[in-house]
Amino acid sequence: MKIIDELIAVNLKLISETKDNNLLYVNFINEDGRPLVNSDQYALAMEKEGLIKIDPNKKWQCDLTEFGSQMIKNGGWLKFATKRQEAEDLKLKEIKERKALERKNKDLENKKIELSKLIEKQDSEISELSNINLTLKRKQMKMLILFSVASFVVGAILMYLFMF
Repeated sequence: MKIIDELIAVNLKLISETKDNNLLYVNFINEDGRPLVNSDQYALAMEKEGLIKIDPNKKWQCDLTEFGSQMIKNGGWLKFATKRQEAEDLKLKEIKERKALERKNKDLENKKIELSKLIEKQDSEISELSNINLTLKRKQMKMLILFSVASFVVGAILMYLFMF
C-alpha cells in the first residue's frame, strides 16, 4: 500500500470523526498522530479524489464530501484503494495477456501465410508433375498402339510367309 493512501485514510477518518465533518488541513496528522508536513498537498490529493472539498472562503478548511462519507461507511479509503489497485493490476494483466495473444495470433497468421505459400508451391509442382505424367502416358499409349499395330503387321506377314 502506498504511504499516501495510508495518510489519506488516517485523515479521512479524522475528518469524519469531527462534529461538522470538516477540519483545517493544517491539523492533518501522519500515521503516528504527529502533525503532517505538506498537509496542503495531501488535502489537494484528497480533493482530487473527491473525498473532501477545500472551502475557498474559509482558509485551510476541508469539508467531507458525500463520496468521502460513503467511503468511510463502506470500509474506508484503504479498502477502496486496495480494490482499485487490484482492478488496475487485473486490467494490466489482461492487457499483457491480450498482447501475448495478439503476438501469438500474429505468429500463427505468419505461419498460415508461409504454409499457404508452401501449399501453393506444392500445388504448382503437383500440377507440373501431373502434366508430365499425362504426357508420358500419352507417349506410352502411342507406343502401345504402335507396337500392337507392328505386332499385328509382323504376325500377318509371318503367317503369310509360313503358309506358302
